[in-house]
Amino acid sequence: MTKQADTASMEWPILGGLRFFLALVVAGAHLTALKPGGVSLWLGKFSGLAAVMGFLAISGYSIAASLQREGRGFYFRRALRIVPLYIFLLTLSAVIPHLLGNEFRGNSGKLYTAPDLKTFVLNLLFMQGIFAENLSSNPIVWSLPIEVFFYLVAPSLMRLKIHGLGGLIAASGILYVVAVRVYPSEMKYGLATACLGWSWLLGLLARRMIGRRHTFVVVLCAGLVILSLNNRYMLSYWPVTWIVTAGCIEFANRAPYSRNLATMLTQLGDCSYPFYLAHLLVYMVLDVFCSNHSAWVYLLITLFVSSLIDRLYDRPVKRQLRAHFSRRKIEFSTTP
Repeated sequence: MTKQADTASMEWPILGGLRFFLALVVAGAHLTALKPGGVSLWLGKFSGLAAVMGFLAISGYSIAASLQREGRGFYFRRALRIVPLYIFLLTLSAVIPHLLGNEFRGNSGKLYTAPDLKTFVLNLLFMQGIFAENLSSNPIVWSLPIEVFFYLVAPSLMRLKIHGLGGLIAASGILYVVAVRVYPSEMKYGLATACLGWSWLLGLLARRMIGRRHTFVVVLCAGLVILSLNNRYMLSYWPVTWIVTAGCIEFANRAPYSRNLATMLTQLGDCSYPFYLAHLLVYMVLDVFCSNHSAWVYLLITLFVSSLIDRLYDRPVKRQLRAHFSRRKIEFSTTP
């Protein structure tokens, strides 16, 4: 085994692969409306909402790791991670429906509408679910304001004691159990952030408690209890989704290193964010122009498009922005 393999870790590649799996679950769940049955139904059973909870838990864990490694430049790193791609795909999600006729039906019969300017601008500012509706042509953006809110308050949360975090998790979990009576994407005034925040906070708590006994049990049991008490939007295999998420968070850093596997999982993780943000937009275009394809083809085309977006847009833009700001004496560090 090489020296690199001795010191390298599978933690972030495995968590990247987990992000891709969760994005695939969400994409499969949304595909059931266009291609019911088969692979879309099978993926959907892992529960799209449980997958979003998994995303939030990984985010909390990753943000805590980032702040532990280097607090300086944190907000810039987070903005660089999500904003350029978000602006690009949100703009496409607004422009393409206008080019197709403002309001139109796909071959599946699904009705699509173009967003108005006010809704588009408020979505650009991450105000959906607070002061605006989700972008009608790409409603998956409903979860992004939750991420942004916790990015903003993460440094303060890192200064809380463990029992303080536990109290916030309990309060958010109780709110989830008693208040989630509509799908979180339909909630207003930031209520989705309050109701789903427990999953993000659990991820942050797991990182804060890394190396301690019973961390896995805490994360696993807390999530299972909360989701069991309100399983209104949970589908058949949702416990698997949460168990896999908690298991990867706890045990990924103990897995033996494999360079080839790490490379593959890292590449899947890199395209998970564009895959998540772009899949409904790709589905819409396919539904309008070539709906005779199978669910597998929809997913493979979405993966191909997401990989192109990652390599041809997201990575080059990030490199240019890093180079631009590094010349202005802003320091960067390698963080999750």
